[in-house]
Amino acid sequence: MANKGPSYGMSRVVQDKIDKKYDAEVEELLVQWIVAQCGSGVGKPESGKLGFQDWLKDGCVLSELINSLHKDNKPIKKIASSNPIITTKPLTLVLSPPFSTTPCTALLPPSPSHCSYDRPHR
Repeated sequence: MANKGPSYGMSRVVQDKIDKKYDAEVEELLVQWIVAQCGSGVGKPESGKLGFQDWLKDGCVLSELINSLHKDNKPIKKIASSNPIITTKPLTLVLSPPFSTTPCTALLPPSPSHCSYDRPHR
């Protein structure tokens, strides 16, 4: 949702209704309850609606919460820890500075011998 532009018309009306129903106090109560139930290992989200949504988005916190609600028989056996460095690493390799104006031939399919992407025709 970070790349979503401004909404207009009916989309704007619907988004305004959703935003009016969001309660920051309920968010804070939920965060306190989740941390109390799961322990401090789940961390805390950044403040605000998007921070709370991102905290829950990958499912690790929700999986910990589900397991904490079951005493003996844990329904989720393996919970992968969320690591934003690993999940964004391929993107940072492509977009990392210095930005180049030349095409990245590593991302292009192999060219036939009669075609050339970065060599002038002779």
